Amino acid sequence: MTDRAGDWGPVFDGVIADVRSKNELVTLSGGQADDTAYAAANVRILDEAVWLGAAQHAEVLAMLVWEGASRGDDDLTAAFGREAGRRGLRVIEISTIAPMP
Repeated sequence: MTDRAGDWGPVFDGVIADVRSKNELVTLSGGQADDTAYAAANVRILDEAVWLGAAQHAEVLAMLVWEGASRGDDDLTAAFGREAGRRGLRVIEISTIAPMP
């Protein structure tokens, strides 16, 4: 069972199985199930991306897929973008809001 509409469960399970089979699955300890866990995951994602970029001598980009504006201090997408910018990464924003015809 998933907490999102659609067939995301099998897709998620397949991606996890693939990554785990390559011994590339990163898990965080702590067991939080709140915004603290998501914030820690965001930092770890950026850490991994910067490390991989340095190893490959490649530019690292951060992509924000969102409505385009922070909803407040607790907006983790905005925090991800700020942290990426603080690290000197180029941030690309993709709007989830369809343009008006």
